[in-house]
Amino acid sequence: ITKALNAKTTKNSTDLDDYKNKRLLEEKASRISVYKHLMTGVSFMIPFVIAGGLLIALGFAIGGIYVSDNPGSLGETVFSTGKVAFGLMIPVLGGYIAFSIADRPALVPGFIGGALAFNIGAGFLGALLAGFIAGYTVLLIEKLIKLPKSMNGFMPILVIPLLSTVIIALIMVYLV
Repeated sequence: ITKALNAKTTKNSTDLDDYKNKRLLEEKASRISVYKHLMTGVSFMIPFVIAGGLLIALGFAIGGIYVSDNPGSLGETVFSTGKVAFGLMIPVLGGYIAFSIADRPALVPGFIGGALAFNIGAGFLGALLAGFIAGYTVLLIEKLIKLPKSMNGFMPILVIPLLSTVIIALIMVYLV
């Protein structure tokens, strides 16, 4: 046993150890990457949550518990503005998760996916899903579609947002 423990490792066992270590690092990087994208979306969403909540509370403080019964009043205006801010937090989450994954071309499908999540009642989890799907869809489109050099300028402003938005809309409406 001592002889076996003291023996030099063969090249194959070293390769296997290197392979295992590489796979562990890739798995850890993948988890960190997902966490980073999620936290980017949440960090951009937080100001909408805070502003919306405070405006709603301020609206109640100004107009009372039945603030929405007085359209056009100061309290109702502040209250309604807070509701709008709350309504925007879901699309912002989806948009900035997608942005974290694939940069600016992913903003449109991410925001629209988040808005669709809000409209179909999928909420926070739907926006998470929409953001990740939109971001990775944009990366896939960038990898698969190659235009001539003279048309490369159309990719980030026309081709990618249009195709990825259609894809995310179909997924959100028919699968989520």
